[in-house]
Amino acid sequence: MPEKDFVTKGYRMVEVKNPDGTVTKKNMWDVEAKYYSLMTLMEVNGTNKQLDAIPLQPDDVVLDCGCGPGRVAIQAAKRVKKVICLDASEGMLEECKKNCAAAGIENVEFVLADWQLTEIGKTIPEVDVIIQSRGGGGPSTFEMLEKAARRIAVNIMWAKGAPNLPMSRGKLFKDVYSEEAMEKYPELVPFERRKMGPPPGHKKGGTGGLFYDLYAELEKRGIEKHVTTIDEGWDKWYATKEEAYDDLICLSRHPEEVEPNQFRRNVDQFLTEKDGGWYFFLPTQTDITWFETRPAK
Repeated sequence: MPEKDFVTKGYRMVEVKNPDGTVTKKNMWDVEAKYYSLMTLMEVNGTNKQLDAIPLQPDDVVLDCGCGPGRVAIQAAKRVKKVICLDASEGMLEECKKNCAAAGIENVEFVLADWQLTEIGKTIPEVDVIIQSRGGGGPSTFEMLEKAARRIAVNIMWAKGAPNLPMSRGKLFKDVYSEEAMEKYPELVPFERRKMGPPPGHKKGGTGGLFYDLYAELEKRGIEKHVTTIDEGWDKWYATKEEAYDDLICLSRHPEEVEPNQFRRNVDQFLTEKDGGWYFFLPTQTDITWFETRPAK
């Protein structure tokens, strides 16, 4: 289904061409939900390393702002009293519900809402901790975070220069699509070749992405931020190489267009023999930043 990018109401949207030739406008995150979910299931180890850097407490109620398919929510729920999973994408929230259920996680609540329009006390209750992962929920001011979180706010973002999820996925599918396939399905065009401007609200400059201006505000207020950089990535063990190929090709939205030999060469770069099978590891690096939202006077 060829897709065309456009932006509305603060979210990148895509026009999806249906089999009957009609066009439907969809939230990009709804379209990507399934594929982000598949990669989320390969981030358990990395996510726990990230959470180890955050001073969570057993009695905390946590807001996972822009929860996506539940990458952070599932692992955080094992450490705290409750996690509220908030996302503006129905597709992402549905994947989050399915992944939480599959993991046996019950201390979660799901809220379909836009963080930028959230009313504390109405849309969601006041919480102890807010976690925004990889820009989840969009830009936040200190006032927003101070009103919503009693203790701390957390930003989880790719470290400077580290590959993000689309870039990492692109390594597996480098040079596997023909020009004809990419013309037919524009979403197969490599991430670095896409002419996509930043979504509304994105502000350029410096480590921290959407939190950049907020960090400058923290400095003016004299609020200390704590930063930990973590080496981690996507990993999974497979009994055979064939099992790895068959599983990882599902990350393509059009696996029938993948040139198999080049794809296997790409995957082989990230496979090592381990425990009688093959260990897949696609590395990245993440900055974990947290600060007190209501510091003692």
